[in-house]
Order: sequence, then C-alpha cells, then structure tokens
Amino acid sequence: MKFSITYLSIALVGILALTWWFTEQGDSDSESAERLSNQARSAQRLHGTERSERDRRLTSSSNGSDKSAVGKLAQWLRDNEGDPRAYAQALLAVYMIKGDSDMLRKAIAADPNNPQLLLHGSCQSVFSDAERLELSKRLLTKDPNNTMAAYLYAHELARSGDMQGSIDMMRNSQQLSEFKLYREQTFEALENAYKAAGCSPLIAKILGAQDLSTSPILSIHPLFTKHYDPHLETLPPEDALELRSLSASVEHNMRHVNKSPLVIDELMGIAIASNSLKGLDDNTPSHFQGMTVAEAKAVLLRDKKEIAKISQLPIKIFPEPLPELLEAPSPEALTRWEAQLDSELIEQFFDYIMQNGEVKALLWYAEQTGLTIEPPEDAAQ
Repeated sequence: MKFSITYLSIALVGILALTWWFTEQGDSDSESAERLSNQARSAQRLHGTERSERDRRLTSSSNGSDKSAVGKLAQWLRDNEGDPRAYAQALLAVYMIKGDSDMLRKAIAADPNNPQLLLHGSCQSVFSDAERLELSKRLLTKDPNNTMAAYLYAHELARSGDMQGSIDMMRNSQQLSEFKLYREQTFEALENAYKAAGCSPLIAKILGAQDLSTSPILSIHPLFTKHYDPHLETLPPEDALELRSLSASVEHNMRHVNKSPLVIDELMGIAIASNSLKGLDDNTPSHFQGMTVAEAKAVLLRDKKEIAKISQLPIKIFPEPLPELLEAPSPEALTRWEAQLDSELIEQFFDYIMQNGEVKALLWYAEQTGLTIEPPEDAAQ
C-alpha cells in the first residue's frame, strides 16, 4: 500500500478533533477523559455529518444473503479461519465496525500474543478489571519498549490498588524509547473488512478510518487525574515532585516520540502535562527544565491554542454527503459521492500525515487548497 494506515486514521477521523477542547483559556486542564470523548466530533470537518447510521447500514441492514454486505463479511471471516493471525485481524475489524465484544475476545484468543490486540483489550470496558490488568501486563511483556504499554499497565495497577507498583512502572517507562498505538495495523484490518463487504478501495479507507478507536489515548487520562492527583497529597515534597515529573513526561512521548501524532494525541499529552502543574505556586520552579510554573503553563497554553486553531480551520477533505447517502447508503449513492472526491489530493494528504503528523498535514492541505492561514501567535516574537 502506498501510504501507512496510521495516517488514514488521522485524516478521516479528523480525528476527533478534540479541537473544541482547550480552545478557550478558561477551560480546565484536568477535564475528564469522558468529557473529552463527548466533545470529540470525529468526522464533521471531513464530510459534514456524524457517522450515525450510515456505516452500520453497510453491514447490518441487509437481509443476510450471501450477496449482502453482512453476508460478505461473514464469508470473509470464514475464509480467514485457517490462518490464526488473519482471522484475528478480521475479528478485530468486525468488532470495531459492529461493536460485538465477543469478536474482540475471539480475536485475542486466536492470536493471544499480538500486542495490537492486547492493547485494544487493555482499554475496553467489556473486559473485567482483572482481565484488563492481565492483558496490559501481557502487552508490556510482548512489546517491552513501548511507553504506551507501560502507561496502560500503570493505569491498571493503580485501578487495582497497587499505587506503588503503578508509580514504579511510570519510573520504568522513562527507559523506554517507543510510543506505539498500532493504528496502521488496525486500519489495514478495517480497510480489508470494508473491501470484503463490497466497498471500493477509497470508500473502504474512509469508513475504516472513522471506525478507528481512540480508547487507548483516552483511557490513560484518569491515571493522572483520578489516581495520582489524590496520591500527591500523601507524598513527601520530593516524591510528589517526581510523580509530577513522571506524569509530565507523557506529553513528550505522545507528541514527539509518537511517530506521527494525531490532534487528539497532542492535546491529551498537553492536558496531562498541564494537570501535573495543578496546585503549584506560579512563581516557583517547575519540573519543566528551566521554567517556573507560570512559564510552563504559558508554553502549554500557547501550544494547545495553536493546535486547536489549526484543527478548526474551515477545511473539508470531503464534500457534503448526498442526502440519499445519509438515509440509505446504496451503491449508486456511494459511487456518486466518491466521484466528487479529489482522490489524488486526498492521497497526497494521507502521505503528508504519514510523514509529518496531523497538524502539519492540515496546514499543508490548507495551503494546497488556497486557504489563508494566520501565522502562529509566537511567529512575530
């Protein structure tokens, strides 16, 4: 494939431009992950509507015959049963499309040591607390250099009551050098599923990207707000400062170690770093090197407002959907809608995301389409 699936996710999920979050200076830096998730609007910028019934009808509104989309998906699953890895990927895709938690369990059972599947299991509420603890531990064992795996395990340790084990895991994460969410592999599975259901390659990419989960990013936020914040009050000053510093380090990994961060990745990283400054005197030195607390807050606020501003550019990667596409996604309606797309520009956009991340890709796309962009606030300083 010409471009990495990871970045189809970004563009199409738009991604979750958690862009409304942090656009105003008065917003709290410690908003819950639940609120962030509720404020996310996955594809409005891209095709003018929320996903609603459109994708589900592609896979669940037919009569179940072998010629229907749901029949084709069922056949695709059967065709992959002989290859455990391929079967697990197919099950994962169907789980993400239809929300059938049994599919995710079957996927992990079919390929129990696949870190991509373990990551999804580690952050899904369909699994019990004990199961998520075991899955996150196994994830770190299978991908020991992945900081995201360490964060998920630290979260589950804290949820289980092992606060010291959680903090020790955060200490260990400082020695790791990667940040992986396996979006590329997951998108590939989703794209293959939609193709198997009868969608064209481009439509399969569009629909597949919308189905990508942001649960891993959202799920670790409570580690720092719900679990670590109250614990800070019980620690000696030196230990409390260390825990704040460990929490703040997540921002660097999400935004800079992350190969090509989405908007949601960057804003979540900023949220966690900002939360680490909560309750400190603005005039005192911070755990950000060479900065007072006030200076560190100002830098994070500047970054989040700039990201939000770029994310809210009036960009539409796709045209408004046809009315009949919303009401009944017939093949004819999809074909007419697809004919309106500038497929070459969209592919270039995906490539740019793959190489540079979502924010830079949005700036590039705006430039390509003649959209005037104001310089960053600090550009003239």
